[in-house]
Amino acid sequence: MLKKHFIFFYSGKNPYRIDRFSEELKKRKIPYDFIDMESIVFTNDFIHNFAVKNLGSIGYFLGYSEMSQYLMLALGDKINFPQQKAWGLADKFKSHIFLSKNDIKTPRSGLILAEGFIESIAQEIGGFPCVIKKTTGGNGKMVEIVSDKGQCLDFINEMKENISINRPFPRAFSFLLQEMITESKGVDYRALCVGEEILGLMKRTSQGDSFKANFSLGGSIEQVDMIEEIKSISRKIMKKTGLLVAGIDFIKSQKGYQVLEINTSPQFKGFEQTTNINVAGKIIEEIIERIYNN
Repeated sequence: MLKKHFIFFYSGKNPYRIDRFSEELKKRKIPYDFIDMESIVFTNDFIHNFAVKNLGSIGYFLGYSEMSQYLMLALGDKINFPQQKAWGLADKFKSHIFLSKNDIKTPRSGLILAEGFIESIAQEIGGFPCVIKKTTGGNGKMVEIVSDKGQCLDFINEMKENISINRPFPRAFSFLLQEMITESKGVDYRALCVGEEILGLMKRTSQGDSFKANFSLGGSIEQVDMIEEIKSISRKIMKKTGLLVAGIDFIKSQKGYQVLEINTSPQFKGFEQTTNINVAGKIIEEIIERIYNN
């Protein structure tokens, strides 16, 4: 078995994934390190010294930020980053561009470029109420239903304020408006994929009146039999993108199943606990396979 050194870069708290990847790497006797990206003093000397020390290692990101982009740019010719293809889809609006270009059904979405365009975007996607989202970030924390322009601006300002409190130098802010599929409210499906293998399908149901079904927000989850339409779309996405891992979220509409989001760094605690499928191990084996084939 390949014995290359793994480096996991994280930002914020990822205790479950850190623990699970640690367990699986120990089983395989593969050396590894976890590095908090927010603790890195990023300088020319750091780039040189880190590259020399970790030449040929495998770098894996437990989330995406400016720092992860800088690290890939600075170290990509010295360290293997099997998630490079994920960058094109880490932004939610970029993923909707991909879906539209490949004739994959997805809710109509529009990028908010300026305050004056909010109402015209809403009109183009079917009108208010609709869904507003930050183009980056996950776990359902940066998404809400809005009924008019004022609520859109309130949401945007609140997001900026909340993030700025925790990050003195926050990332750039971009937001999109998305058509609201009312018949799907509170229920969605996640297909968890590693390479071109579809590991399973989870049905997520929100608690109470919330329209967010995320497990991390208290939604209930259950494993369900694979739905052929979802399986076919998921395989098409993984084949065309070459993604290492993805959690592909679907909603059921009157037009059939539509892709809501492509999560390129998915959480898998709920999935592992419900299905007993070893997702962390599957990801490590897929990385090893890709490195061997290169």
